[in-house]
Order: sequence, then structure tokens, then C-alpha cells
Amino acid sequence: MEIKTFAPVVIPTLCRYDTFVRCIESLSKCTGADQTELFIGIDYPANDSHWDGYRQICLYTEKISGFKAVHIYKRETNYGQRRNTRALLEEVKSRFDRYILSEDDNEFSPNFLEYINKGLEKYEKDPDVLAICGFNYPFSYMEKIKGYDKNAYPMQYYSAWGIGRWVDKGPKNYVSNKEKAEEIIFSWSAVIKLWKAGHYSTVRRLLHRYQGFFADVMYRIYCVLEEKYCIFPAVSKVRNLGNEGNGSVCVMVDHRYANQRIDTDLTFDYDDFEIKTYKSIQKACRKMSGYNNKNFYMIPFCVLEYVWFRITKKPIDLDSIVNKYRHVLKRD
Repeated sequence: MEIKTFAPVVIPTLCRYDTFVRCIESLSKCTGADQTELFIGIDYPANDSHWDGYRQICLYTEKISGFKAVHIYKRETNYGQRRNTRALLEEVKSRFDRYILSEDDNEFSPNFLEYINKGLEKYEKDPDVLAICGFNYPFSYMEKIKGYDKNAYPMQYYSAWGIGRWVDKGPKNYVSNKEKAEEIIFSWSAVIKLWKAGHYSTVRRLLHRYQGFFADVMYRIYCVLEEKYCIFPAVSKVRNLGNEGNGSVCVMVDHRYANQRIDTDLTFDYDDFEIKTYKSIQKACRKMSGYNNKNFYMIPFCVLEYVWFRITKKPIDLDSIVNKYRHVLKRD
């Protein structure tokens, strides 16, 4: 499949020098990097601990090579991650009809750009496909889904860790819309539909985030409620390094992500598959959320928390209970 348009890559950053270098170096080795424009937004330090990494990143960006063009935007004041990202996207959306968004703590497979760009070409006119996700979760049952042997698949789920999107396709009335988030979280029918699709963790996250930052959660909800799909690779094209305790959002330490196997092939061509709900994929998605026979207690916990929320308008913090007994669970 010929790639007619190479999407630009958007990366906001601040001071995480080591992960940023791994991100850019791996991206520069991707097939198609020499035809790809790179847009980097360097935020201004918010405190003293940011300065060393910030200065190193500023020096490093002066010598980045291997791309069609590199555009650097240094903020004169601290924007914060969301504003920095939005400003970059506004610039890109004014010039392109598609883009690839990544945080600065992702490491890429050599065929990441081919996989994303070919997906953006293949599904550009398909109204049921929302995005092309480069990341797949580091669990064996997500790489080898029983009864499914294609090298990519559609799933009513969303992961922003290295993702391709179209400017004119998306949940415009969902993302960053507090009124929509409240409408969903206070709707029994919406919540039950999400539960039936296996999105117990998604409902829980919305409970805790609906008055603040919840964009990724709303993308997942949009996929379920509006019956849209994201494309996922059978073998991840992205390794996320942000779960080592240094992430801007995920501050937990989980070494499975940084040690995840990713694809080593230089090229990628899509197998043929239909855009629909596959029972085997939906089953794997439910298992991925953690609510299976290994920790069956989570489903009644999630239901209990939601019922409590509807009565009191406040969610229960069950994470402390789960974490207390997590050591007794078998982890993939």
C-alpha cells in the first residue's frame, strides 16, 4: 500500500531528557522518517528541578536529524502539558489534515510510522474508525487473541501512547466537555452499556476525573456509546517508559511497560479484516481491564462504588483496598 501523505509527528516535552532522546532517536530510525515533519513544543520550566533537563533538551533539539523537517517551539512561560499540546496541535491542524501525537516517553518500532500512516490512508473514509493506535498492552492475551490471527484489529478502546488521528474525525462534543462527562456519569443506561462492553475501569476513571482532565477516558467512552473503533497492532509498535514513576500522569511503577517487547520489523502491511466487534477481541479487552477470574472482586467493587456515587455524589476510593491485596494476585 502506497503512503500518499505522511502525517506530521507532534511531541510536547519539558525536562525528561533521557526518555526524550530515546523517543526521538527511535523515531528517526523508523521507515519513512525522512518524509516526516516533526513538531516539538518545549515548555518553559515551572520549578528549579526542571532546568537541567530543559537545557539538555534545548541543546539536543539543535542537532536532531533524519526527518524531512524539524519545527521547534520554545514556550516563553510555563504552559503546562495540556496547553503546550493544544498549542502544537493548533499549529499542525492549520497545515495538515492528519497528525501523529506522542508523549516524550515513548520508544518506537522501526515500522511505527508505516503502520500509522498506512492506517490513516486505509481508514480515512471509514466513519467507524476513530484513530490508529500504535500501542498495545503488554499482556500475552492481547498479542495472541484466541481465534484471531490478523496483525492488527479493531477494538472499542483507545490508547494515546503514540496515535494517528484525522483532523476532521473525532468526538468533538465529548473531549474536554464537562457537561457531556456529567451527563454520562449520571446516566444508568450509559454506564450499563459501558459495563457490558467491559469498561469497568473506564467508568471508575470517569468517576474520579469528570471534573478535571479526562480526555483519554472520553475517547474510550465515545467508542462504546457511538460504536466507533480504534485500530490496534497485534504486536505493539510503542514501548511506554512513563510507568517508571516519572510520568506526568501515570506515576505508578510498573516495569512491564518499559520492558515490553515491541515489533522489530522495518515495514508493515495490513492484513484484511472487517471493522466490527469480534467476540474474541471483546473478551480480551475485558480481561485487559483486570476484571476476570484472577480478580473477580473488582466487578462488584466497581458496581458498589458507582451505586455509592449515585447516592452520595462522591466516589469511594477503592484503590487503597485493591493495592493492599494486589500482592496476592497473579499478574500476567
